[in-house]
Amino acid sequence: MPMEPKKFNPMHQGEKGAHFSFSVSFLFNVKFDSLLYQYKKDEVMTLSLFAIDGARISIRLTSMTDDQFFISRQGGLKEGETLAATITHDGEKMSLYINGKEIPLDANLPIQAPQPAPQIMTLHHRKDQFSSQESFSNSVLSQENVNVQHADMLTNMVTSASMLDTRLMINNESAVDLILCPSGNNLPSCFPNVIPKGEKVSFSFKSSTGESSIAARYEAKENTDIWLEIRLTIPQERNNTTLDVEISPYLQKDIDTSQSIYKKGELTSFIANLYIADNLVISNSLLFRRYIVELGNKIGKEKLLSRGLGLDANLSDHQQLTQQEQDYQFVAFSEQAQIFNRRIQKVPAVIVLCQTEDDVREAFALAKEKKLPISIRSGGHDHEGECSGTNTVLLDLMGLDRYEFDPTTKRVKVGPGNRFEVLTTKLARDGVMIPHGTCATVAIPGFIMGGGWGPWTRAHGMCCESLVAAKVILGDGQVETVSLHNKPELLWALKGGGGLSYGIVIEFEIQTFDLPPSLIKFELEWNPYQTESNGTGIELSEQHPTLKILQCWEQVITGQHCELIGTNLKINGKYGDAESPNSMKTKNFNVSNIKHNCVMYGYWAGTKAALDAFIKACFIPQPDAIRIDGVAGLGHDYGKQLMSAWDRESFDQTKALQNGHQSAPLPPDLDQPAPHKITSRLVDPDWLSDNKAPHAGYTELLQSLTSPLIGTKNREKGLYCYVTLGAITGPYYQDSDNQQKSANLFSGSAFPYEDKLYTIQYQTWWNESLANKVKGQDNFVYTRVNRAMDWIEEARKCFIPHTSGAFISFKDASIPTSVYFDKNYTQLVNVKKEYVQDPYNYLRKRKTII
Repeated sequence: MPMEPKKFNPMHQGEKGAHFSFSVSFLFNVKFDSLLYQYKKDEVMTLSLFAIDGARISIRLTSMTDDQFFISRQGGLKEGETLAATITHDGEKMSLYINGKEIPLDANLPIQAPQPAPQIMTLHHRKDQFSSQESFSNSVLSQENVNVQHADMLTNMVTSASMLDTRLMINNESAVDLILCPSGNNLPSCFPNVIPKGEKVSFSFKSSTGESSIAARYEAKENTDIWLEIRLTIPQERNNTTLDVEISPYLQKDIDTSQSIYKKGELTSFIANLYIADNLVISNSLLFRRYIVELGNKIGKEKLLSRGLGLDANLSDHQQLTQQEQDYQFVAFSEQAQIFNRRIQKVPAVIVLCQTEDDVREAFALAKEKKLPISIRSGGHDHEGECSGTNTVLLDLMGLDRYEFDPTTKRVKVGPGNRFEVLTTKLARDGVMIPHGTCATVAIPGFIMGGGWGPWTRAHGMCCESLVAAKVILGDGQVETVSLHNKPELLWALKGGGGLSYGIVIEFEIQTFDLPPSLIKFELEWNPYQTESNGTGIELSEQHPTLKILQCWEQVITGQHCELIGTNLKINGKYGDAESPNSMKTKNFNVSNIKHNCVMYGYWAGTKAALDAFIKACFIPQPDAIRIDGVAGLGHDYGKQLMSAWDRESFDQTKALQNGHQSAPLPPDLDQPAPHKITSRLVDPDWLSDNKAPHAGYTELLQSLTSPLIGTKNREKGLYCYVTLGAITGPYYQDSDNQQKSANLFSGSAFPYEDKLYTIQYQTWWNESLANKVKGQDNFVYTRVNRAMDWIEEARKCFIPHTSGAFISFKDASIPTSVYFDKNYTQLVNVKKEYVQDPYNYLRKRKTII
C-alpha cells in the first residue's frame, strides 16, 4: 500500500532552528525493487536509495516522525550496472548526481518502498568522511561512528580480496566555495559537486583489479583563477597508488596519506587527507591591510605606521594618503621600526603608536580577531630584539607616559612609556627614587619585569622587589589590576618573571624610597689605555694584576659599605696567543699575573671626602685614575647628571686617546643605539674559589678574557669586547627580613637569583659612534665582527666553576628559557596557564615563559 508522504519538517524535536545539510558519495549496483544504499544516524535521520518501476531512482529521507520522498524524472537504469552517485542536501533542496551529472528530482510523491535486501552489512565511517554544517542538528554528524548499510551486492564487493578501498577527505579552509567543473565525459565520478569553504567533504569507492584513474577540477565561482585539480591514479601495482593535486597560486595544499592501511605488505585501503587553504602570503597581506584600515577607523590613522599604508587601491578615497603623507609614512616607519640593538632589525607589518589604554585594547583585540601575531615595545632595549618582530602588529607603548606620585604612600604610578632619564628626574623632584637601571633610554616595563638590576641594587634590591601593583591587559582582553589582594600570583610573576608572558602591562605602581641629599657617580680605573709611544695607536698600561683588582672588588661588595649603593666592574678583554691552532686557550697564561684594563663604576651616597677614604682603605692596588662623572640628589637634574651608561665604551674617547689627549668624561655616543651581542651567568654564593682550587673560577674567567678571538687593534676600529660584573649582594639581600620576604610567594618576587653575588655579562659592541655608522658597509670593523661574535659563543660555552644560571635582562636566545628562571620556572609556567587567559599564546616571544 502506498505510503502517504508527509511534508518534510527539517526541525528536530528539541533542536530549534536545526536543519539537515550533508553530502555523501558512493558506488551502487542496480537491482530493481531493492534497497541499494542506506545511511542511518542514531535513529535521528535515515537516507535510503531504491531502484523502482520505470527504471527510476527513489530517495527517502526520514527524520524521527517525518518522511520525504524524491523520484527521478527520467529512467534508464539497467539491471546489474554499477553507477557512482552523489546525494547532497543544503537544508532545503535535495540534489542527485549520477556519474557526475545532475538528475532532476520530483519531491513528495507517494511510492511503495521496497523491502530491504535480506543481507545487510554495516561499515563504520569516521565523522570527517561526511561534510556537515553546525546547523545539522549540531551533533548529527559529529560523533565518532556513522552507520552505513549496504545491500548484499556491496557485501560481495567488500569481501573480494582484489578490491582496493579508497577514501579521500578534503578539508577546505580557504575563503571560497570550490565548484566541480563538468568533466566532458560520462566516466563515473565520485567527487562531490561542491567543496564548501570552511567544511570537510569526502568520498570513497572500491576498485577491482586493473588500472584506473579519476580526476576532477574545481574552480571558485567568484574567481576562476582560483582552482584545484585532483587526480587519483590506481595502477595494477596497488602499492604505487598516488594522489596528485595541483592548485592555483592563490591556494596552498597539504596531503597526508599516512593513515593508509597495508596488510602483509599490500595496500588494502588508500586513505588520503587533502588540506586546502588560501595562500598564506596573500591572505596574511590582506589581513594586515584590513587590520590597518579597520584600526585606523577606530583609533585614527595618524597612529598607524606602515610602509605600504597609502598604496592600497582597495581603500576608499577618504582613506587614501597623499604623496606627502606617504613620504612621511615611509620615513617615520623606517625610523620607528628600529630597535636599540642595531644588529637585529625587524620589519613589522604595522606599528601602532598607542596613546591611551583604549588604543592598546583595540589594537590587541583586532589583532586577535584577525589571528595576527603581535609584538609589544616600550623602550626597545631588548638585547635579542624581542620587543619587535617581522610581519607582526607592533604595539608601541611609549605614548602611555603617565606619572602620578602619592606623597602619602610614597608610591608612584607610571605608564610603560617612561624612560629613566625623564622618570628619575621627576622622582628626584618629588624627593624620592626607585631602583632604576644604568641606561638613561631604557623604559620601565622590560626592566622591572626582567628583575631590574642597577646602581641601587645593593641598597634596595632589584627594582621588581618594589612593584606593589600593576594594571595589565590579559590574553582575553580583560583589564586586571593585580596586587597582593587581587591575583597575587600574577603580581609575583610580573616581578622578575620576564616581559610579555603575563599580559600587556599598561601601568606600574612602585614603592619609592627617600632620595639621599647627595649622590656621587664615580669611576675607578686600573691599567688604563694610553697613546702608543710612536703615536699611531693605543696600548694597555699593564701595571696591576687583574686578579687582585677583582678580589678587592669582591671584598667590597660582600662587605657592608652602606654608602656604596651599587657598583659594577668592567674588565676589558684582550688578545692572547693561542696554545695551538684552533685552541681557545692562551699560551703561557698565568692567572696571578695577567693584566687587563679594569673600570669600577659606582654610586656613592655620601660626601666626596668619605668616598676618597673608602677608595684608599679598600683598594690595593690603588686605582690609576679616579673620575667623578656626576653629582646629584635632592634639587638636582638627576637624569642628566647620573643616568649616562656605566659600562659602554665610547669611540669618541678612543679617537681622542689615539690623538694623544683625553676627552670629556661623558662623551656623546654613550647610551646611543648600536649593534651588540650579550650573554650572561651569575656567581654562586661560595665565590669563584674553593679550598681545593682557590683560583679555579678566576682562571677560567680571566682566561676567557684573554683570547685569540679578540683582535689587537679592535678598539681602534670601534669594536669592544669585555665583561661587566654587576653586584647583587649588599645590605638589601644580606638582611634576614628581606631574605624571608624574597622567599615568600606573595611578598617576594619571581627573580630567582637573589642569593647570587654578582652577574657576569659578556658583551661585544661596535659602530657606536655616528662617524662609524655613516660608513655603512665600507667599514673595516666588519673584518673583525665575526670573530667577536665567536668570542661570545666561546664565552657562553666556557665552564667557570661556581657560576650558574643566566639573567633574562641580559638576554641570549641560545640559553634555554628554564635557565633564566631556575627554581621559579615551573611556577611561572603554571601562573601563565592559570591566570593569563591566553590559550593560543599570543603573548609569546622566543624567551617568554611558554
